[in-house]
Amino acid sequence: MVERLKNKRILFVDHDEGRSGSTISLEYLLRAFIAKKYDCYVLTSKDAMESQPFLEAGATLIDLRKWYSGTLMLGFHFTTTSSFFSWRGMRMMVSSIIRFFLGFIITRQVIKKIKPDLVYVNEYIMVQASVAAYFSGVPSVIHIRSPFLKGDFGVRRRIISRLILAYNRFIIAITRIEAEQLNPYKEELEKILIVGEFFSPCYVSNDEKSVYRELFGLPKNKKIILMLGGIELVKGTIDFLRAAQLVISERNDVIFVIAGKIKKVGNSEDQAYFMQCMQIADSLKENEGIRVLGEVADSLKLIAASDIVISPSIQTHFSRPVIEAWGLGIPVIAAKTEHMKDLITHGVDGFLVDVHDYHSLSRYILLLLDNEELSKRLRIEGAKKAITNFNAERNTCVIIDKCNSLFLS
Repeated sequence: MVERLKNKRILFVDHDEGRSGSTISLEYLLRAFIAKKYDCYVLTSKDAMESQPFLEAGATLIDLRKWYSGTLMLGFHFTTTSSFFSWRGMRMMVSSIIRFFLGFIITRQVIKKIKPDLVYVNEYIMVQASVAAYFSGVPSVIHIRSPFLKGDFGVRRRIISRLILAYNRFIIAITRIEAEQLNPYKEELEKILIVGEFFSPCYVSNDEKSVYRELFGLPKNKKIILMLGGIELVKGTIDFLRAAQLVISERNDVIFVIAGKIKKVGNSEDQAYFMQCMQIADSLKENEGIRVLGEVADSLKLIAASDIVISPSIQTHFSRPVIEAWGLGIPVIAAKTEHMKDLITHGVDGFLVDVHDYHSLSRYILLLLDNEELSKRLRIEGAKKAITNFNAERNTCVIIDKCNSLFLS
């Protein structure tokens, strides 16, 4: 059981400007720590609306934008696809070096001001905060929620893993994949703790589902097929859209919905991909077969309003919408990446399709739409897995207990 340690103060370092899955996980952590009477501060660049859940949880906000108006995230994320030897890749590296030192200086100033007992870094792309904590004499913990970039020769991956292992007292990895990518030395293995993501399953009535559909302007008499992730190459948006074309050619009682960032900028490949996606989306709009919502304030309500949730990402990473769909009783279909093969048991609690195989994706969507008994079975098994592996109260308590051990050492 978690016991309160008196007068402990924690500085959480938020890495994201928007409200991504990792931000939602941070909100769970804040509520858990604050419920145990810890004083929680969040260093964040989010605006007033996006940071409102932090305030509602009871945290004190420290606005990063007072020091720096842009992002301080390092360019080591798996979505960083540019080669180091490209002009864009070299610019990213130079930018990351500048951000590293800026983040280090700003975090040290904040630490000096609020005097935390622990610094909790919400994602590895803000590891400079861990370094700042180390040189301020404050223990640091870091959460690894996604893969590192692939890189050309693995040099940048090695740099980021060494920084993480050297300057943090322990590391929380959300799956074995995030843990293994660190390539720790034998004596460093005990620093790494694998703790599943957080979610609190809940029942959604038909009346609530109708209210949520009205909230997002979705019809009550059609099946809603949802993808969260916006329009982005690594998210596999075009495969979702091509599957939509095939399904809508056979049924007129479905609407495909895309929510998330709608990226219009980037390199020439990104822009060409965006245009391809929008061309397909425009053709689907003619039959009112698609809604492109962009970012939404409450993605859980949108998931609850849906009939099937799709995760078509072409690069492996943990898909939070899958466990949220399970917890809300919605069946799921995902691309067969390494993370999803570990997460979903094909035919038991969801379906897996090969990456880019939009033909199979469309067939499984139709199968679930036509077979209510199968859909119900997948919903039940998915809910069981959400409760067993991603129980928010249990998993956050594991982390709080581990943090307590630092206070006692």
